[in-house]
Amino acid sequence: MTTVLREVTPHARAIALPPSGVIVAILLLFTPRPRQSAGAVLSGWTVGIAGASGVSVALTSVIDLSDEPALAAAPGRRRPVRRSARRWPTEEQHGG
Repeated sequence: MTTVLREVTPHARAIALPPSGVIVAILLLFTPRPRQSAGAVLSGWTVGIAGASGVSVALTSVIDLSDEPALAAAPGRRRPVRRSARRWPTEEQHGG
């Protein structure tokens, strides 16, 4: 389970982060002092990203990265994609 979380978490972050920057920028336009607020947000954002990166680097050196395959790629197990591909209708079945 931890292997799956390690593989999925970076993708989840990449999907979740981009809209937040746009939302923050729009909200900053409506503050009484947008330039000062933008500077504070930028510094906080930079410190937050640096902190998260530092924690990630520290955890990477501590976590035991085993050579075991992920659960979905384990030998002897079927992958859901293969089952779905077999059940996917072909053009002949659709009449096309």
